[in-house]
Amino acid sequence: MNGCDRQIQTLESYLYECIHNDKLGVQLQSIPSGRKRVDLYIPAFKLMIALIGHHHKLSKSQQDELVIAFHDGLLRWPGTVRHCLHGLTVSVYELPGSVSRFLPSILQKMAQIISSGYAAPILEFLSTLAQNSKLYSSFVERDYKTVFGIALKYVQDGSSTESSSITRSRSSGDVIDHELSSKLKLSGISGGHYIVHLAYHVIAIWFMSLRLSDRRRYVPIIIHHLLSNKKDFPLEENAELVLDMLIQNTYCDSAPKLPRPSQIPKDERRLTKTWLKGNSLLTLRTLPEPGWLEAVSRRCSGTQSFKIKLDYGLPNRNMKSNNFDLGTQYMLPSIFCFKKKIFLSCYTRVSCYF
Repeated sequence: MNGCDRQIQTLESYLYECIHNDKLGVQLQSIPSGRKRVDLYIPAFKLMIALIGHHHKLSKSQQDELVIAFHDGLLRWPGTVRHCLHGLTVSVYELPGSVSRFLPSILQKMAQIISSGYAAPILEFLSTLAQNSKLYSSFVERDYKTVFGIALKYVQDGSSTESSSITRSRSSGDVIDHELSSKLKLSGISGGHYIVHLAYHVIAIWFMSLRLSDRRRYVPIIIHHLLSNKKDFPLEENAELVLDMLIQNTYCDSAPKLPRPSQIPKDERRLTKTWLKGNSLLTLRTLPEPGWLEAVSRRCSGTQSFKIKLDYGLPNRNMKSNNFDLGTQYMLPSIFCFKKKIFLSCYTRVSCYF
């Protein structure tokens, strides 16, 4: 160990001792006017963040001390929350073992500091954390509920604020256009729409990280909070996307995009028809194989494709007739002949199971 390594370890030990025991600046006899002793903790945490890049020079216990210091600073001193959140986000990549050890306690503290200025770093931490499944492999139901609770709180705050703004404008006779509604800001929350979009992203990515057998137990919680403030206002696009994602991925994993289909030679006799139902498109097309039909459902959260065998009896292939046209007559599924209203009602009932 060279002298530089020893100095890094000494600096880390000194900063941790001062932060953990609240000793920073205790021996100062005079503090410049306009400054307080707690202001010294902000540059101290900045130094701790810089030390993360030298974690390979620190012992395992000292790496844990870095995470403990950020954990202590979440609720202890005003002005240090943002720096501690940034330090924890970097630690997810650099110190995953130490973060995993204190993760449940970190989430509990984050749930207590939901406020105006810290929405973005908290949600960014949760988004970053979801990408490393090893860190939350030991999560229990309480921990997942904490994560969803944090994200749903920001969704509700954003939705209620935008709804109240629209109500006030409508009551005063103002016309709300798209440009104005896009400029509505969350009261007390910086980043407005970015916060709401990020909160929906956290909900989606954490739901998909759940084991398939565990997803169904969180669906009622998510739906309840998403729809709690939607009685008099239409659903946001993000809310529709999340609800559609729940429909498609609660009982199975549905890829957001279909694999590239194999090249099929163009055939003028291949029939296709598309229906619009709500926020989804249903396309039915005949396949080159006799009696086979492809059904494609395009929804806002992904696309599903089904290959269906129609069992209505095809004529003998060896039948020779000038009037026999397999492409235009017998490959045309009888479902195309349904009235649109009847067919879409059937499709709605079926889609509820996916």
